[in-house]
Amino acid sequence: MSVDYFVALHAANWPTMQAVQQCIDQRGWPVRLGTKDDPRWPFDKIQGSLRVSRFGYLTHPAGVPVEASLVTLSPTESFGYSFDRPPDFRTKETEVYNVRPEDKLKPRDINETLARIGASGVRFEYGDKVFSLSFYSNRKEWQAGFYIMAALIKCFQGYGFELQGGEHGTSDYADELLREVPELKARK
Repeated sequence: MSVDYFVALHAANWPTMQAVQQCIDQRGWPVRLGTKDDPRWPFDKIQGSLRVSRFGYLTHPAGVPVEASLVTLSPTESFGYSFDRPPDFRTKETEVYNVRPEDKLKPRDINETLARIGASGVRFEYGDKVFSLSFYSNRKEWQAGFYIMAALIKCFQGYGFELQGGEHGTSDYADELLREVPELKARK
């Protein structure tokens, strides 16, 4: 099972991978995104895994894989999908669906989703981008991913959010992600 995090950006603010790397370097964060030889170097073609070739003092020849995707919002593309019915089981922190043959998925509206978790004063339209990261148990992927998210939020006016705990925001949210990086290092 994964935990998904998102950063939504207005189309005009969508950066190149080089610009993201420059933002990371200016802050002294220990992350190197891919290489120019990497077919995913254009940041607008991300689908699958994004390779972080350096994290901390370690260089990873194969890279630290960070599962990432990018969606351009449109009438036919959503940042996520949900079941078109109530969950079979709900707690304060999660919803559980038992998949049924007749189930249909419906696209999630990003603005409705953000309003549901308490975001106000932020709105996204068709053409805007949603970058998502899915984290599993590898703490290095979480650490590298949090730096990437913080860069998108701080340098390119992104809006970060996650739906499991309903956390969201701009610079303060990015600061919270950065505060969690040392805690993730302690969890071996």
